[in-house]
Amino acid sequence: MKDYFYSYKDIVFNQEQVVWIIFNLKNLGEGYWPVEHIESGYIEDGLKSLVYSNEAYYVKAVLVAAEVEARLAKCYPLDAEMVLMKYQAGLEDWQIAVDKRLSFDDYFRRLNRCLRYCTGWQRKPCTYRHYLVNCWRRCDLPCQYHEMKLRKQAEK
Repeated sequence: MKDYFYSYKDIVFNQEQVVWIIFNLKNLGEGYWPVEHIESGYIEDGLKSLVYSNEAYYVKAVLVAAEVEARLAKCYPLDAEMVLMKYQAGLEDWQIAVDKRLSFDDYFRRLNRCLRYCTGWQRKPCTYRHYLVNCWRRCDLPCQYHEMKLRKQAEK
């Protein structure tokens, strides 16, 4: 995996960022945001200024980790487990496919659909099953399920 770095303000939950968050899920869940690996030549961390924050240092990291965990929890357990095995544990594709007794086509299809379900600025309003049946090919076009939810929200 390449050495990507995203700050909290850069997170929009696209596919690369979701993979990066899953890779760093343990540290983020513990409240530590990964450090950017840029060598600057400086020995010290920098000047310490009197800046007061309204929240603890770990809040943003825990929020991002909890969001991705919640999105993965809405997926089928097998699909979410395969995503974690690939991007968090670092197993090879063929190892996961053989372990789960799936063909490579089925493995990649399930992996990509699960990742696609976890992407986006907001959580998907539909269930994972509904997403697989109706929405995964045309994410930009609202289906009847989405239109019904939008109408109910507008009525409130």
